[in-house]
Amino acid sequence: KATGEITLTKEDSQAPTVSVVISEKNVIAGITVTVKDNKLLFNEDVAASWTDDYTETCDVLLNLISGDGIEKPVNSGEALSEAGTLKVTVSDEFQNASTAEIALTAVAVYGLENLSQLQLKVDEEVNLLQGLTIAEGLTLQKVEIEQEGVRTVIANPNAYTPEYPGSIDIVLTLARPDGSAVEVESNSLTVRPLDYQVPTINIVIITSDEHYSRYNNRINEPTREYIYPDVIISYDNYIRPKHDNKVHIMM
Repeated sequence: KATGEITLTKEDSQAPTVSVVISEKNVIAGITVTVKDNKLLFNEDVAASWTDDYTETCDVLLNLISGDGIEKPVNSGEALSEAGTLKVTVSDEFQNASTAEIALTAVAVYGLENLSQLQLKVDEEVNLLQGLTIAEGLTLQKVEIEQEGVRTVIANPNAYTPEYPGSIDIVLTLARPDGSAVEVESNSLTVRPLDYQVPTINIVIITSDEHYSRYNNRINEPTREYIYPDVIISYDNYIRPKHDNKVHIMM
């Protein structure tokens, strides 16, 4: 009787399959990123899951890529509140890996661009919060006006009356659930003074002598009457010209 041995090696070239459930998440209010079993959780919501043909559990690496391209590791259970791209790398025991990315946005207030379109005028009430929707999980703490480096808290943002003309910033302070705060600004809004002055109107009536020279040696001067704030113009010409008079009104 003779005995021989054969070594059997399991080969796997198939990478895990990753399924992204949440492709974009607003993290301004803060989320907790947790790896549990074969799932990635944002707080209690499943953000991604994965399966492998051989491995029951996979190794998971999380990295946050900021807007300037800097990449830093993220640990399971870590809280995130900054914008960027969450890179999820899942690998099996044979080092086959798959990568998925989830966009993390940090939008505190929707419609903030509407503030830049406000027509602010001194002595007129303006709703500073019109058209705004605050992101879920945030609460409005205060509204401030910053002008020439000085901030003033606005007690009633729904009926704000600008005091001085110039350029102002609207600063919103929003509170996160963890007690931290975030500031959002709408910069360089123009405040205009109310104009109580009636516009000045100059009426200039021009006639050309050449059209009348062969009919008369002179032309009657135009008559001008001004009654403030309205202007009444009367023009008398007793000579019937060959061509119509030309009247130019410049305002």
